[in-house]
Parts: sequence; C-alpha cells; structure tokens
Amino acid sequence: MIIILLGAGLWYWLAYLPSTQRVQNLVFATPVPAAFGYWELPYAQDAGYFKEYNLNVTFVTMRTSSEMVQAVVAGDADFAYGVADTIRAQLAGAQLKIVLVTSRAAFSLIARSGINSIQDINIIAHTTGRGSDGDVLCDQLFPRYGMTLGVNYTNVFVSRDAIVPGFQNLEFDAVSAGSNSYTLLQVGATQLVKFAGEFPQWCMGGFSCTESLIDQKPVEVTNFMKAMYKSQTYLMGHRTEAIDYAINTLELDRDYAEYIYDFCFTDKYGAPYKITPGMPVADIEYTMKLCANYSDVAEMPVAQLIDTSLWDQAKQELGV
Repeated sequence: MIIILLGAGLWYWLAYLPSTQRVQNLVFATPVPAAFGYWELPYAQDAGYFKEYNLNVTFVTMRTSSEMVQAVVAGDADFAYGVADTIRAQLAGAQLKIVLVTSRAAFSLIARSGINSIQDINIIAHTTGRGSDGDVLCDQLFPRYGMTLGVNYTNVFVSRDAIVPGFQNLEFDAVSAGSNSYTLLQVGATQLVKFAGEFPQWCMGGFSCTESLIDQKPVEVTNFMKAMYKSQTYLMGHRTEAIDYAINTLELDRDYAEYIYDFCFTDKYGAPYKITPGMPVADIEYTMKLCANYSDVAEMPVAQLIDTSLWDQAKQELGV
C-alpha cells in the first residue's frame, strides 16, 4: 500500500508540476561540429545555462546545411542553426520560422598558393553543399568581378576532409571556408575575401524552428533563446575564458582555438561574424532577397519568415 501511495504521489507530482519546472528535451541540429566555431552551443550546456531553464539539449551534426533544415521540417530536430538556410527552405514552401539571429556570414574565400585574385579562380569548392551560404555568396560576389558561372569558373562540392588534399593536389583554386580556413592557411593558402565584410547584412547563424514548436512549446523556445543569449554574449566579452574553454573542454589546440575566436569574434581576419543576438528584420529581408535571386524564385514578405514575439518576451525577461 505504501508503494502504491508513493507511486500515485509521484505520478501526480510529475503530471501537475508546472512545465517551467520540468526538464524539457530539445534537439539542436548544426551543419558542422560545434567545436569548429559554434562554441556558444556547448558552452550553454557546460556553463549551466540550459540547466537554469530546465532544458536538456542534444546537439546533432548533419552532413549538409540542407539536411540540417530537413531534420527540423521532418521533426527529427527542434532547432536548426541557420538563417539563410531556413530562408531558402521557406522560399521553397517549408513552414518554418526564424526566431533569433546570432551571426553574419561565417565564410572566407580562401585561395591556394598562386591564386592572387578572384579573376584567377577557375574552380571553387564548397563544403556544406549546393545552395549553402558559401555557394550563394560566391554566386553574388563573382559577377562583381566580371566572373560568370559556367564561363569563367565552375563549382565543385566536396567534404571537409577533402579540402586540404584538394588544395595540395591543385584540384581546385579556392574554397568558401569557415574556421577550417586555419588549416588551409597553414599549407600556404591566402584569404581573398571575408564574406562578413563583403556582405555585412547577410544573416547566417541563428535559430529556426517549426511553427508548431512555437505554438506548442513557447516557454521552452523562449528559455532556449535566453540561455543562448547568455552564452554567446559571455563568450563575446571574455576572450581568455572562451579560449581556455575551447582548449580544456572542446580539446582544441591553443593556436587553433585562438584563431577560431579571432575569426569569429574580432576583426583580426576581417569583419567579425558573431553579433549580439537579436532580430535584425531589415537584414533578414536583405538575406531573403539574395536567396530569392540565387534560387530564381519570388520574394516573400519578411513578416512571413520570422516570429519576433518570443524574442520580445525573452528580451523582457532578460532585461536587455
């Protein structure tokens, strides 16, 4: 009888405990491992920000940006780390919403030894798939220099592991690379363009989810954004602690950790791409226009792409 009563009490407690006090499980999808530049994700876990809001977050890495977005559309993940990727899916009919923006374009145009200008490029490689941010921005950038796809240059799509051998074997002339540009610079490559400087309004990183998640779990989505805001803004203001975290927890070499931090957060290698999280509506609209131009589809009203209500709530609760 005592066991039955205890079991009934436990069931009642679990059933009627306010959702804000229960641990909620969320799955977050990224296109590359978080250690390569998305430190705010694991740091939110390790610093206790998710625990503070009763969240249990699992991170999964997809092979391409499109697979990341599809995981959310299919219900296999709750959030995707992608703004432009989400916009391209929305333009194709996906019922998704952008709820927070955290970064600009996280790519540089990196050229192998002997390539000194954009006009010297015949073949450019991309590692995150066709239609990814690097692909789209190169499609916008090259015509500024009189370069036409299929006439003056061609694209190839390769895995991250194939980049260094490809450079060394002269298989391509340049690559749209993020923090993995560190390895390329070590083998004699040079940075021609940092896209965050060339396209300062482009929104790359952020959080998107389905409309149903917003409707069904508004508290969890709001709390997730609060945790991520705290994590990213802390790292933005604490270089030493961030690099130590990358070395001790993410197990990165010091030189690589310092490069990633400076590449992401400072202007040492061009414009920084990490920004104070927010909802820059005009910049989201700019990104949408470039995506629509790339895909040769009609533009959408920006109001259909975003949901600002939960971020407004998160800001109020954070006092920012």
